[in-house]
Formats: sequence, structure tokens, C-alpha cells
Amino acid sequence: MKPMTQEQMDFCTAIEDYKKEKDKLFLSWCEVLQIVKDLGYTRQTSYDIYETRAREIIEQMETDPDLMDNWHQDLEDEAQGDYSRGDTDAYFYCEKVKSIVWKLLEGKE
Repeated sequence: MKPMTQEQMDFCTAIEDYKKEKDKLFLSWCEVLQIVKDLGYTRQTSYDIYETRAREIIEQMETDPDLMDNWHQDLEDEAQGDYSRGDTDAYFYCEKVKSIVWKLLEGKE
């Protein structure tokens, strides 16, 4: 069994603390969802995910100018594992992120 990440341990601790506080053995899904929200998690739209990755790419380009020429290839390579598993969404992910990167770069000029 793989060791838990800090994030997973925090989640388990929050669940256990809630159960002790409310003197409950089992929680409803509504209670679990509230605990997740209390930990700071929010639902992201697909666009939010694409934009976050696009901003990460631009930030990397600002710190490493060599990435300016081949960032799009790096993005495709990053998703290559998904392609090989037959995930056609990886192609659309790359295309969406690329289009947002271009829009953000145009806005910086």
C-alpha cells in the first residue's frame, strides 16, 4: 500500500475530527461534501483547469526563455501518456490550453 500524501492525511483527519465532534460513526455524503468545502476545495470548470495550466506554462516561459520556442511540443509530450491509453480528451486538452496560452500571450504585448 502506498503511503498517504499530506493532503490525504489532512482529509482523513478532518473526517475523524468531525465524527468525534458530532459523535457519529458514519457520515452522510452531504456532511463529507461540507468537510471537503471547509478544507477549501471548490469545483473548477474545464476552462479554469485549462487556464491554470496555460498560466503555468507562461510563468515557466518567463523564467526559462528557452521554453518560448517549444512549449507547445512540451505540452503535447506531457499528454502523450494519455494519448497512448486511448484518451482522446488529451488532444482536446492540449488544443484548449494552447489556444488560451496564445490569447494570454497576445494580451501581454
